[in-house]
Amino acid sequence: MMGARTSAVITALSLLVLLARCAPDLTNLPCERDENCPTGLQCVALRCIADAGRPGGGSVGGGTAGGGNAGGGSADGGSVDGGTVDGGSVEPSTAFSTLAADLNTVVANGVAPVTLNVRDAAQAPLAGLPVVWSSSVSDNQFSADAGTTNVAVVTTTLLRSTRAQQKTVTARIGTSTMTRTVDFTAGPPTLGTSSLVINPNPGTVDAGSPNPVLVTVTLDDAFGNAVSGAPVALSVSGAQFVFNPPGGSTNTSGSFASSLSSPIIQRQTVTATSGSVVLQANSS
Repeated sequence: MMGARTSAVITALSLLVLLARCAPDLTNLPCERDENCPTGLQCVALRCIADAGRPGGGSVGGGTAGGGNAGGGSADGGSVDGGTVDGGSVEPSTAFSTLAADLNTVVANGVAPVTLNVRDAAQAPLAGLPVVWSSSVSDNQFSADAGTTNVAVVTTTLLRSTRAQQKTVTARIGTSTMTRTVDFTAGPPTLGTSSLVINPNPGTVDAGSPNPVLVTVTLDDAFGNAVSGAPVALSVSGAQFVFNPPGGSTNTSGSFASSLSSPIIQRQTVTATSGSVVLQANSS
């Protein structure tokens, strides 16, 4: 009886071994995803393999590459163009930044656009930086006393002044400064701000006098700036009057002077003309 049972067990085991040898190998079957593989297998590298985990036994590097965002955060540990680079403050380079005036010469009360372009020592543009504007001498009006470099890494302000003078415009970015000069010049002379003076006044020109009267013309623009280089022509009523010289140009103070003499005694009206400005004064 025991021998019969033993024989039956041996026969059953033999059949199982035979079936295992004849069964198809389900591993290494081609696949595109896990659903294409038999139960218990996973699709890895387009082949079905036993469910032993992905290569390396888990996610690459134990998580997201580098254990988090590349470099552990924003580039170099700080934001670029946002105020800090390499964990410190942005330092613009005066060698690669530029400060330009659209107009190097502007008539008084005109507008001079001044533009700052900011870059660092690597010539990289720096946006979002605060800029403070200032100017030398007096009577300066900026459209904005301060600004911030935009996405085009520039900031522009408009400088206006009624004073005819050379100004040095300064742009300050942190501890760095850049300068540019702009010349404001006088406008044309106006009647209300210009003058014609005869000295002595009233004066008498004695016949053949060795001391003729002095005629002085002063030309200013609408804001009281001296107009230099303006042409002046002198004339006088009556006869036999002599100007020395009869005309010329104003000096850097906006003035032109001439002497007036006559061989006879008579009353005269002196006229000075410069463009549309006509000035008159009497002397006798």
